[in-house]
Amino acid sequence: MMLNLMTSGEIGSLKLKNRIIMAPMGPHFGDINRKAVEYFAARARGGAAMILVNMTVTDYFEDTSASLVINEDNFKYFKEICDRAHEFGCKVCVQLMPGNGRMAGPSKLYPVPISASACSWLHAPSVKCHELTIEEIQRLIAETERSAKLCSEAGADAFEMHAYGGYLNDQFLTAAWNTRTDKYGGDVKGRATFLLEQIDAVRRSAGENVPILVKFCPDHGVQYPGFRQLPEGLELAKYLEEKGVDALHVDAGCYEKWQLSMPAVFYQEAVMQLKSSKAVREAVSIPVLTHGRLSNYEKASAALRDGICDYAVIGRGLIADPDMPNKLAEGRPEDILPCISCNEGCIGSVLKGVHLRCALNPYAGFEDERKVPAAETPKRVLVVGGGPGGCTAALLAKQAGHEVELWERSGTIGGKTLAASAPYMKADMLRLPNYYNVQLIKAGIPVRFFKEADRETVKEFAPDVLIWAAGGDVVRPKSIPGLDRSNVYSCEEALRNYVPLGKHLAIIGGGQVGIEAAIHFNTVGHDVTVVEMADKLMPDPPFVQNANILKELMAAGTGTYLTGTKLVEVDAEGIVVETAEGKRHIDCDTVLLAMGWAPDVSRGEKLSDICRVIPVGDSSQCRNILAATSEAYEAVVSI
Repeated sequence: MMLNLMTSGEIGSLKLKNRIIMAPMGPHFGDINRKAVEYFAARARGGAAMILVNMTVTDYFEDTSASLVINEDNFKYFKEICDRAHEFGCKVCVQLMPGNGRMAGPSKLYPVPISASACSWLHAPSVKCHELTIEEIQRLIAETERSAKLCSEAGADAFEMHAYGGYLNDQFLTAAWNTRTDKYGGDVKGRATFLLEQIDAVRRSAGENVPILVKFCPDHGVQYPGFRQLPEGLELAKYLEEKGVDALHVDAGCYEKWQLSMPAVFYQEAVMQLKSSKAVREAVSIPVLTHGRLSNYEKASAALRDGICDYAVIGRGLIADPDMPNKLAEGRPEDILPCISCNEGCIGSVLKGVHLRCALNPYAGFEDERKVPAAETPKRVLVVGGGPGGCTAALLAKQAGHEVELWERSGTIGGKTLAASAPYMKADMLRLPNYYNVQLIKAGIPVRFFKEADRETVKEFAPDVLIWAAGGDVVRPKSIPGLDRSNVYSCEEALRNYVPLGKHLAIIGGGQVGIEAAIHFNTVGHDVTVVEMADKLMPDPPFVQNANILKELMAAGTGTYLTGTKLVEVDAEGIVVETAEGKRHIDCDTVLLAMGWAPDVSRGEKLSDICRVIPVGDSSQCRNILAATSEAYEAVVSI
C-alpha cells in the first residue's frame, strides 16, 4: 500500500489516525507544569496522531535539564496532557530515558558523570566517568518501572525507550563506551541487556500489551572503532524485533557527530536518518519511524511514498506550526508556516539554558501566556520592511483587527532571507518568503513594493502606528580606503545576483555569512579567499551543529581561509591585508563585504513626530530572525 501522511496506521495494539508523530525535543520547561501542558496540547489539537513526551525516569543519579521527570507532585499535569491529547484523538507516547551519562555534567551525587563503563567524559576526555554498579543499574530499572506506572495511570498510550544519540542507554549499547565484562557488556545482545530489562520493567507496570518502541541509532556516522555502523545497527534492529519490540524509531549520530542528530538546513540531500531508516525497514517487519528534516512536509510525504519509513516523526516542523497536520488534512499546505531548520529557537535556546522557542513562531514555548487580543479600537498600522519581522508584524496586526499596509523598498518580500536562501545548500529557506507572500495576499494586506518611507509618504498615509522593520545597513568602515570602489559589494548583493562577479573573490569577514557565501561561490566555480581579523573563523559561532556542518563543507572545498588577518585597503588589483608578519597583497577581481550589519535607527526615529514608531528586529539592533519575530509580536500587542 502506498502510504501518505494522512493514512491511518497501527503500532502494536495502538491505532493512529495519521502518520505524523511529534518528536519529543526536550522543551526545558523545568518540570511537567502548566507551560508543558499547553505546549503539548497545542500539537495534539493541531492534528498529530501521537505526541512523544520526553521523560527522564529519575533525577537521583544526575541533574536533569531539558527532560521532564514525573512524580506525585506533577502527576496531575501529565494526566492533563494525556486527557487533552485524547480529546483530540491524539495518542501519548512517553519517551523514557534512564539518563544522559557521559553527556551530562557532575551532579549532586557524583563528582563525575555516570556511564556504562569508566569511559571518557565528553567535556573533559581525561576524566573518567563513574561506572554504574549492578545495584545502581537495578535502581535505574526500578525507577523506570515507577515512572512507567505513573505515566500509565495518567493515561499514557505507549512508551518509547530512549536509546540513541550517545546518551546513557546508547552508551550501554555501544562498544566504544561499554567495556563491561558482566551480563551488561560483551556482544550486541549482551550490551542490550540493560535496555531489555527496562522494557520488561515497563511491561510489568503498564501491562503486557502496551506498545513499546525503541529509538536508536543504527549508524553513529563515526568511523572509529567501537562506534556503531550500519551492519551492527541492523543486527541490533533484528534482535529488538525478536525480543518483542513493537516499532523502531531510527535516528543517526551522537555527540561526536552531533550535526547528524538534528540536521540543519545545509543538508539538502537525504539525511543519514533516512538512509539508515530505509535499511532498517528492509531488515525488519515491524513499523519503522524516522525523522531528519521531515519538517518539510513534502520530504515527509516522499519518505513514506518511497518506503523509507512507516511514520514521519516531526519535531521542529510542529514547533513552527502545531497545526501542520490539520492544514494538510484540509488541503491547505500553503498555510503551513515552514520550519527553516535554523536551530536557533528550539535546541539553540535550550542549550542557552532557556526553554524552547521558535525563530518563526512567537507562540512556541509561550502557549500558556502569549496571544494577540482583538483590537478594542482598530488602528491604522503601517509596517515598513518585508523581512520576517515586518511580515510577522503585519500578519499579527491584521489578525488583531487593525487596518494594515506593508511597504517594502525592494521588489520582493523576504528581506535577508532571500540572500540567506541563495547558497545552494540552503535552498529550502526559500519556502519562508514564499509563505509570507501567500499569507499577505490571503490576509488582504496591501503590499507596496519599491516604496520609500520618508516624511512625505508617511505623512500622506497618516498611520496611527508605524512598525519600523526596515533592517540595517552593511558595515563599511570609513577607515579602510577603497571600500567605495565599483568592485566592492555586500555578500547579500552578490548572493542575490544583483552584481557582476569576477573569477577571483575576496570575502571580508569569516563569520557565518562570510563562510556560507564562500562555500557557495567556491562550489559554483569561483576562487575564494576569506579574510577574518579574529584568530579563528566564526568568532561569534552559530549553534554548534550548524557550525560543524559548515566546517565540513569548508573542508570539502578549495577556498582559502585566512585568520588573524586585517583588511588594510582595497586597490585596483585586489586587497592589501596585514598579519603579525606584516602587509601583503592579494589579487582579486571582486571584494564582498561580510563584516556585519549596523542598525539604521535614525530613519525611523525621525518620523516619531508624525506617529508612534516601534522599531523591530535589525532596525534597532542587528541579531537574528528569532529576535525580529519576537519583537514583532511584542510590537503588535503594545498597539
